[in-house]
Amino acid sequence: MAVLMAMAAVLGPGSGPAGAARAGKRTTFHGHISAGTGALGHAHGQVTVVTDSSGSGQSVRVTLTLRCRRGGGGTCLRGRAAGTATARRNRIPDTGSTFDLRASGRVAPLGQVSATGSATGTGFIRTGRFTLHLALTGHGSSVTVDARSGPERGFSSPF
Repeated sequence: MAVLMAMAAVLGPGSGPAGAARAGKRTTFHGHISAGTGALGHAHGQVTVVTDSSGSGQSVRVTLTLRCRRGGGGTCLRGRAAGTATARRNRIPDTGSTFDLRASGRVAPLGQVSATGSATGTGFIRTGRFTLHLALTGHGSSVTVDARSGPERGFSSPF
């Protein structure tokens, strides 16, 4: 634990032990549709997901805003879902914190959606990227989005 605290001191504000979320954070992820089912079985395209979180501790409120990426072509996901991000127990201290996501909202072309997935922070590394895996289900179809953030400091949380 002393090593983790020393790393947090070196890395600066916003870093801390894995699983510790900050209040009022915005993170931008860029990625793509990696799979689809139903009417969106052949879906593809570039997606930007912006997460806005509030609260602190093991579970925080989160809003996911999805939009098409310029020049991405393919299926355009556009909309918003709100829910929670809950930290998983991290058994390996050097790895990034992982949060389970659950949200609901409206995302075109799916309509009303249920969103589930996970987001992972950086671990024992100077600079890394957050990852996001998100499944959106609605009206008999679903899409899966895989994305990552820009460079982030080590031991940082996506929320």
